[in-house]
Amino acid sequence: MTEIKIIFLLAYDFELVKLSLPCVYTHADKILFSIDINRTSFAGNKYYFDENFINWIKEYDTESKITIYEDNFYQSNLTVMECETRQRQMSADYLGEGGWTIQLDVDEYFINFKSFVTFLETKSNYLIDPKNNRIAISSNWIVMYKQDENGFFMIKDSKFPLKIATNYPKYTIARNLHCKSIYTRSFMLHQSWARSIEEIETKVKNWSHASDVKNPAEYLEFYKSINIENYKSVIDFAPLKPKSIFKRLDYIPIKNANELIAYFEKIDPKESSFYIFRKNFIQWFLNVNILKTIYFKINNFLYWLTYDGKNK
Repeated sequence: MTEIKIIFLLAYDFELVKLSLPCVYTHADKILFSIDINRTSFAGNKYYFDENFINWIKEYDTESKITIYEDNFYQSNLTVMECETRQRQMSADYLGEGGWTIQLDVDEYFINFKSFVTFLETKSNYLIDPKNNRIAISSNWIVMYKQDENGFFMIKDSKFPLKIATNYPKYTIARNLHCKSIYTRSFMLHQSWARSIEEIETKVKNWSHASDVKNPAEYLEFYKSINIENYKSVIDFAPLKPKSIFKRLDYIPIKNANELIAYFEKIDPKESSFYIFRKNFIQWFLNVNILKTIYFKINNFLYWLTYDGKNK
């Protein structure tokens, strides 16, 4: 049996788990909620956490799949990104070896998680010797950028593949992995910036990219200015480089996140087959041993061709 293990990091936006957990609970075997024991963010700031929320998790966990893991994840000598990477690694180590480890954020709502798990089950050969057969499996984001009283502004026509599952959880930066990847057509809604202004202000001060937003106050003013009248004219507006990863905005007249999740579950707009084929072909090309051998032989040939004996 293929074991499915999911890790959520809980912090200031813990309430969003009420949306993300139901998307994956049924088809997970183990779920870990990882939270800093001192309620301190990656940036070293204390945040509000309703301790009664732990009771909600326990009440929801009717199948006894969930574990709460608390530790001192913030380290003052580390950058915010290093703190995040450290917490993700410690959480994966806490769950132990075996199966598929999936790292999700609380504001990521997996659409049709069952089909993603079914895909993982077809790749169970990677679980036999994971250390020598490392693999990452990706999903895609559809980013929710802003919400008004009548709907959501969504990032339009952008590609956001994310390595979220692996047979060998050794993380380099955040949840990124230095290994071969398999790209899938599955996707998640990412609530991201579609929050209240107060939540956005907390986000830009505490998330792992906090130091990468050069002028948060200026960006927040721009963010506040977007509305139903002007959103079509907004282009290349990501808060991080490159700006073009947020190209344009679309608008979906659905008033709350639960209904938006249901809408996307119904239409299930998977990534194009050609895009996924191209991504996977590149991965295959970079990992074929014979191609690596040819590359090194050409390099050796060029070395000896230009060798002049000075290095004897």
